[in-house]
Amino acid sequence: MPAYRSKMCCAYLNDDLLTKRPRAPRPKKILTAEEKEEAKVKRAANKALKERRVAWEATLPTPLKEDPNFRHREGTLLTFKKDAMKCFGLTEREVATVRYEPARYSIKQYYALADVQALHQRKFAAGALLSAELKGTLRVLECLSSGGHRGKSNWDYIYDGDARLWKGPKKAKGSLRYVI
Repeated sequence: MPAYRSKMCCAYLNDDLLTKRPRAPRPKKILTAEEKEEAKVKRAANKALKERRVAWEATLPTPLKEDPNFRHREGTLLTFKKDAMKCFGLTEREVATVRYEPARYSIKQYYALADVQALHQRKFAAGALLSAELKGTLRVLECLSSGGHRGKSNWDYIYDGDARLWKGPKKAKGSLRYVI
């Protein structure tokens, strides 16, 4: 059975409180000639950047299909998909052109850090990025074994921090292992 009233209201509610008060319109911002010129230059730069991005996306190859049997070699430095997108300024479509290793029974995808960095540099060289500076948090893993079954023991976190501070891996003296 439908409710008798559509809205709940206070017992002491007056009709005066229901009427909307007129508001004064917000004053229009008046720009100086210099500000207008700066805005015009900024719009032109944004338009040029958008055109370069469209041209960049036209040069991208078709996205790769998932290969469940693909494994990275031992010692390969890897990163996650979301980290690759956030830190390197890549889109979903751009990251889909890089070969990746799917994690079994998980939605995670491991991308080779060298491939992601190369894609980032190509995008910057094409003019589709404003700066080559990394941003956000970067997690770098090292592939310890490239066998069939995936588990936590197959990966080792070697860096988890600010992407701008990442200087690359360093190998320990006399070892094949990476250190921070």
